[in-house]
Amino acid sequence: MAKINSFYALMVVVSLLTSRTLAKCPVASVCAIAHAGPSIGREVVYENTNFHTHAVTLYVTGKHSNIAVLYLTDATGIVQPENKLLADSFGRAGYLTVAPDLFNGTPAPAGRDPYNPNYNQTEFLARHNPKVIDPMIDATIRYIRNVLGINRIVASGYCFGGRHAFRVLAEGRGVSASFAAHPALLQDDEILGITGPVTIAAAENDFAMSTDQRRHIEDRLLNTTQPYSLSLYSGTEHGFGVRGNVSIPQIKFAKEEAYFQAVRWFDSWGKAARNQYHITVSTRKTTSMSDTPIIKGPGYNFTADPTTSTFTVSPKSYLAANQNENYNVLATGSLVFDLSTQPEPRILLLQRSPGDSMPNRWETPGGGCDDEDESILHSAARELWEEAGLRATHISGPVGEPHLFRSRSGKKICKFNFLVQAEVNSKGHLEVKLDPNEHQKFVWATLKEVQEKKVNDIELAFTTADTENVILEAFASINKDH
Repeated sequence: MAKINSFYALMVVVSLLTSRTLAKCPVASVCAIAHAGPSIGREVVYENTNFHTHAVTLYVTGKHSNIAVLYLTDATGIVQPENKLLADSFGRAGYLTVAPDLFNGTPAPAGRDPYNPNYNQTEFLARHNPKVIDPMIDATIRYIRNVLGINRIVASGYCFGGRHAFRVLAEGRGVSASFAAHPALLQDDEILGITGPVTIAAAENDFAMSTDQRRHIEDRLLNTTQPYSLSLYSGTEHGFGVRGNVSIPQIKFAKEEAYFQAVRWFDSWGKAARNQYHITVSTRKTTSMSDTPIIKGPGYNFTADPTTSTFTVSPKSYLAANQNENYNVLATGSLVFDLSTQPEPRILLLQRSPGDSMPNRWETPGGGCDDEDESILHSAARELWEEAGLRATHISGPVGEPHLFRSRSGKKICKFNFLVQAEVNSKGHLEVKLDPNEHQKFVWATLKEVQEKKVNDIELAFTTADTENVILEAFASINKDH
């Protein structure tokens, strides 16, 4: 993909008249942008945060859309009226917008300069470092995907949030494109690590980004493989994109133009988001717990939905990045449906062997992630092959919240469940081949059969309540999509 040359110019507002995103609101009247007045969004407390952080307060605004804006505030936080109004403006442009309270109600003091002598900047930044902020942002992304049902996400960040607009473009974070206005504290590895398009709105006089720093950022962007642009706004200072003094015509124009820069970027690059990742699963020898050789899977390929981007890292890397006292081992489960039986899809259930733990109970294919697995998704594909003899062709999800439990040996396990499509045989059927060391029988069950816990004369006693619940959630997801 060819790069977009960086440019130093003010773009002309009337050039946006062709923008489909703002077609309902004439750009010449700038009616999409709110500089004053009451905010129109709502606050939501998201508590189901995947055990990585406490509840996150979110400001949600705009109607449901195919692409959501992750709004990352400057240091004054979402309590600052200008931040809520700007988030509302993205909502008016057709993007459902979600802004997390990154500072848990303790932002920097309000005012034109958040880095003023009235507070300890060093202490503030130490208290809100990336190890603290990243989990909150990841929880917000999960909220957008799992609660709002939106898989394509773009990010708009300002000052403090501008740095994180780059960070969320790293591999596996799940954001497709970013806009950053006068980003502060940006590091080289955060620039070089982007995996999606980024555009920057820079201030001419910025104490947080000198001319040399701006040129250094541009040099680093040249070394990425991603599209980018950088617009320099004359007569502006740090913070103009959110808190610029709109009583000054030049500042008002720059603030509005930076907003349009973001909308145009999202309109172009958000809709061009990657539809899937292509992943190669390697071949390796596997054995059962009794060291009896089982089926060895040949090399095969599967694709993965962007919703799984968090899980494209190795289990070791995931655990290192998400250290949590609640678990120290990862596991996966595969929710495999036979959709040829529509309108009644059937899910694959396996009955555990009599000599195994939880004998004779029913579950979905799955198991622990191995250190040798290239990614968590590879773990799911490998377990599906080992336990059911099925080759994964596409993985999406995750479905529901992770399951936390302890093994008999005391290991603290976190299990993620995915929807998995599998390869059919020459007759168009899913051909299941069990490992007798682990499972003795399989069935394809309808939703009603799962609810009644019975398939013909076979009683379905599930391994855990979590297993039963995620199966029901999987049916809800399948029925929604088909």
